[in-house]
Amino acid sequence: MISQNSQINGKTAAFGVIGNPISHTLSPQIHAHFAQLYNINMAYLPFCVQEEQLQSAINGAFALGIRGLNITVPHKIAVIPHLLAVDKMATRVGAVNTLVSSENDENNEKVKKTKNFEQFEQKVEKVELEKNSKLAEKSQKKEKTAPNERNILNTPKNGYIGYNTDYIGIIRTIENTQQSAQNAATFENSHVAIIGAGGSAYAAAIAAAEKSAKKLTVVNRTTENAIALAKHVKKYYNISIDLFTPQDFNNIAQNPPNYDIIIQTTTVGFANGVNGSLVSNLAIFGNTKLAFDLIYSPWQTQFLQDAKFAGVPNVVNGFPMLVHQAFAAFQLWHNVNPQAHDLEEQIEKLSKRLYAD
Repeated sequence: MISQNSQINGKTAAFGVIGNPISHTLSPQIHAHFAQLYNINMAYLPFCVQEEQLQSAINGAFALGIRGLNITVPHKIAVIPHLLAVDKMATRVGAVNTLVSSENDENNEKVKKTKNFEQFEQKVEKVELEKNSKLAEKSQKKEKTAPNERNILNTPKNGYIGYNTDYIGIIRTIENTQQSAQNAATFENSHVAIIGAGGSAYAAAIAAAEKSAKKLTVVNRTTENAIALAKHVKKYYNISIDLFTPQDFNNIAQNPPNYDIIIQTTTVGFANGVNGSLVSNLAIFGNTKLAFDLIYSPWQTQFLQDAKFAGVPNVVNGFPMLVHQAFAAFQLWHNVNPQAHDLEEQIEKLSKRLYAD
């Protein structure tokens, strides 16, 4: 366990992560590591928040002066209507995983350049967002008739600004994975297969499109979800997207293997499910330069074991992405110099410390 600052005092800044469940999170250890590295007086705590308590939790956190929060499942979309503003790339991903308090003067300037959440293009989960928007509208009407009961998150100057650092973590992981020059993989001009169509798949798809991938292939059991992901990406990027079920994806007669990068974003293979993989035909890895599984427990999923056995030169699990997205949030909160320390070296140190067993 990495300790936070050895002494909490009256100047300690409070941060945390909201999710449900949350007991498994490694974020407190990671942020404590960076706080020690950059000599920042902060404390970072996990908060288990039920879905129906999310708005109260956001209100309470801001009222208590919590400077920033990470948001994890199941709240990354539901939190949006409770925010003062959302960054452009978070809007494109369709989810928020980092909140920054507008009390920070620098972020107040950002708010002036950012639209209110009611004007944002929303993701496909419209029902939940519309329901939350109606709640926010009721709150705003109430403010007009009862100014002493104002909701601080719906005022022009107070609240949290939402960002998404998951897509940054994916980009930085691929850019920084140790690769041989002969078999190096980058998003630019690549054919990228994304397995899954959930929230992490949106981040991966936006990351690939943003970094000029030439084509995407989405593999998902539920066709409707794959279609929704493709439509969402095409709202922002002019990119070719193919859709496959896992069965069709593994049929190389219909689907010749020509994927530069394959990103596994589902929970198949997570924890005790190490023997699971949606890539059942190892010939699919035939021309792949990099296989990336967002899971980091177990360290080597069946997907990564199979990719390595099939001869994929670069395989990487989700731990570097976890640290990269955490550090991107840390940068937003503290405006630290990313060049001051070798982040790849810190990832290595953290992996050894957190996975010592």
